[in-house]
Amino acid sequence: MSKRQRTCVPLGADESGSADYEVGYGRPPRASRFKPGQCGNPKGRPRKPKTLMEAVERELDCTAVVREGGREKRLTKLEVVSRQLVDASCRGQLGATRLLLREMGGTAAAKADLSSNLMPASAHLIDETDRQIIASFAAMIRAGAQIDPAAAVNASADDDDADALGEAGPPQQGFAASLPPPACH
Repeated sequence: MSKRQRTCVPLGADESGSADYEVGYGRPPRASRFKPGQCGNPKGRPRKPKTLMEAVERELDCTAVVREGGREKRLTKLEVVSRQLVDASCRGQLGATRLLLREMGGTAAAKADLSSNLMPASAHLIDETDRQIIASFAAMIRAGAQIDPAAAVNASADDDDADALGEAGPPQQGFAASLPPPACH
């Protein structure tokens, strides 16, 4: 296999109009060559199809002009949406609160802040009735009693019916039988 050697001739010296210029492999006619600054692939590589998430992310990064306190501010649309979500949650919209808590639930610091702010320790006061219920339940667990969920549900339903009629119900089985009736707080 033999390779054809090309001679290096400066572009200005080999005019297609001159008699010694030979058109051939690697030597196109001067008129069909790319002009200086012209790209060989003007349309470029075709773009891949955009997904919905890419389009949403790109749109959330765009800025929007927002009036706040009589002044105009430039914020990204993501910042605007997050402010609206927090405001809706503060107004008491449960769906916004759930979404906000779910999105914040990823960080341990957010969980710690939310748990300390939502349920203060003073809200969990235990009175004597609660202590009796806990003690009797712990005794049943230590004794190895089997808890039948169906019996517990039926027993609590029977208790409610008997309380409504003012009657004492029949003897019951399950963990609800050994617990004292709950007192209203």
